[in-house]
Amino acid sequence: MNEGRNDSIDDTVSDDSEIKLRQSLEMLPEAVIIINQDACILYANSAFSNIVGEDIPSIVEKTLYEIIDETDQEIVQEKIDGLFMGNSSCIELSIRTKNNQKKWIRVSSIPRVTPKSEIHAIAIVIDITEREQYMEILERTTKNLRQTIREQVCLYSSSKLLTDPNRIIEDVLYQLAHLIPTAYQYPDDTVVKITCEGITEQTENFMRTEWCQYADVCIIDKKVGTIQVCLLKDYPDEFEGPFRKQERILLDSLADALGGYLGRKRDKEELERTTREIICLRTVTQALSNTDSSFEDTFFQVVNLVQGALQYPHLANVRITFEGFTVDIQLVEDEEHILSKELKVFGERCGFIEVTYPKTIEIPDGELDPFLNQEEDLLDAVALELNLYIERRKNEEMKEQQRKELEIYSSLLRHDVGNDLQLIQGYIDMIEMITVGEKNESSEMLKSARAVCERMSSLLKAFSRKADSIERNIANLIRTVSMKAEAAEVDLKINIDIEEQAKNLRIPGSRLLPAVFENLYRNAVAYAGDEPVVTVTVTKAEDNVRIVVSDNGPGISPEIKDKLFQRGASTTGGGLGLFLSRNIIKALGGSLKLISSEENAGATFEILIPISV
Repeated sequence: MNEGRNDSIDDTVSDDSEIKLRQSLEMLPEAVIIINQDACILYANSAFSNIVGEDIPSIVEKTLYEIIDETDQEIVQEKIDGLFMGNSSCIELSIRTKNNQKKWIRVSSIPRVTPKSEIHAIAIVIDITEREQYMEILERTTKNLRQTIREQVCLYSSSKLLTDPNRIIEDVLYQLAHLIPTAYQYPDDTVVKITCEGITEQTENFMRTEWCQYADVCIIDKKVGTIQVCLLKDYPDEFEGPFRKQERILLDSLADALGGYLGRKRDKEELERTTREIICLRTVTQALSNTDSSFEDTFFQVVNLVQGALQYPHLANVRITFEGFTVDIQLVEDEEHILSKELKVFGERCGFIEVTYPKTIEIPDGELDPFLNQEEDLLDAVALELNLYIERRKNEEMKEQQRKELEIYSSLLRHDVGNDLQLIQGYIDMIEMITVGEKNESSEMLKSARAVCERMSSLLKAFSRKADSIERNIANLIRTVSMKAEAAEVDLKINIDIEEQAKNLRIPGSRLLPAVFENLYRNAVAYAGDEPVVTVTVTKAEDNVRIVVSDNGPGISPEIKDKLFQRGASTTGGGLGLFLSRNIIKALGGSLKLISSEENAGATFEILIPISV
């Protein structure tokens, strides 16, 4: 066949017109080739030789199919068939040069009949490689730009999604799983699965394939989940298998953003939960400060408050059992998870408070029960408050019982002892009338007996005072007691000095406090001679009222001073009175002491009583 072609070429070249044509084509700046119906290259000028990087002799020994890419050979054959049917053509195709460099050319062809009536095709070839390279760069840039826009849209949409604190986790993960494929270069074949904190959301057609990307979701360096992105088909390798570098960056960014969102949401929920617990505990404390309500009503308030502070309030039952009765919120069937705290009164178990959940409740992965550590702490605190409340109620009940018993004893004391005192005083009066004018040991004993009767009578009067008549303004109380003492003892003079700051000070109420001042005044009358004078000074001393009582008597003898406040320190009755007086002041949280006593210089006592509201 080559011999036949060479003979044809020789015959053609020998033709003058053919020679002139080829000479003219050689002078053209454009590349030109001539081919026959079998696509054999019969002629190529120097410009075409420059395009393919081969010398002309080696070119004319080839067919067109040996130069062009396989992908273009079928369409080239169609164009050649059309040429030799009389149709012109124009086609753009790619070729491989001698050094295997890829180039793009535009081939414009027309059929030609030679002087020997042979049909050839003459084609002008233009190198469009540079243009195609620019177009390829433009196309790639456009593709990358579109991909970048999709990624930016994905990031923007995800940022809006991950800044909404009110969305539930399931919804956030679902939306994000369906958002990610839109940012990948093969969105129709991209599937996503997100698992975080025991919750899984995925695209509907998700399946794990060999072409996958993974990114860990972390909260403060602790892994809490994973994002998986898989391709359903095999695609050409790029940066990470078939995935682009930008897709890896995008996936890591989304995983970081999701971790940050979950961390913020967890912090917000923790803050809200802590706030609920604080409010619950504060409100429980307030409810338990009211001792007027019944145990049942108070406990019902408490169980409602505790339920509202729990992680799953709609599923929880809170129950208080105390001394045979139970208060709870709702019936929970098949109780399995129970958190219980004992209630104790004075160290003895008297009941419990507990939170229960049904066994059907979903427990987060890695957890043994649905209870948070904070909820256990809350229940501990509520149980402690309940213990204190119950103890207060029990103390109040005991105090009320003691008060009632004291009222009974006081009534009996006032009636029976009062009658006995009157009888004794009558006997003393009769004996004194019989022994009038006598000065002996018996008269001293009668005098001491009368003093004891008077003191007992004074105590009975103190017990007789009504609770609502107790004076708590210390200035008013001292004035009233002093006025009555001066009226009873015509020779007694009491000087009262109350500083401005102390005029409106209030102290704890006491029925027996007036008896303390009465006792001090009575001692002054007994020992100060014919003109007893008592000076009372009232001042404010930090959180106390300071009352100083001085008299002009002979003072306290040294042998009595050290045991002045002991029971039975004097046979005259003064010692017993001071013993009781000190105990009355101590019961108010105060103190009574002797601060000065010199011979013939009188005695000075200091009383401190806490200021009340």
